[in-house]
Amino acid sequence: MNKSDFTIRKTCIGDVPVLALIEQSAAQIFRQIPSLSWIADHTVLQVDIHLSAITAGTSWVAVDNNGQPIAFLCARIYAQEFHILEMSVCKKEQGRGIGTALLFTACSWAKAYQLRALLEIHG
Repeated sequence: MNKSDFTIRKTCIGDVPVLALIEQSAAQIFRQIPSLSWIADHTVLQVDIHLSAITAGTSWVAVDNNGQPIAFLCARIYAQEFHILEMSVCKKEQGRGIGTALLFTACSWAKAYQLRALLEIHG
């Protein structure tokens, strides 16, 4: 898959069931680093958080040519700051620029709304 093989769009409610699967798949990369392997077993972002971000317009997915989600970025606005709660790319799709494209999209949106972008670790 190259950059033209995916599209970034706003997340919709119908995407929510697959987001946990994407997050679990993405986390498997941490098994390669013994001191971080616990992340692979960490709980995923709760459905209500995804739904809140979708309602707020602060969630995006990357979809393949078949329209299937393969990555997502979920964020929230807090005190004029843009907090990224989670960004995950399916393990088999990692290393292809999808995460970079999601991050660029989200940060461009935050800049347009004059928000400061920063990373918040989900936990």
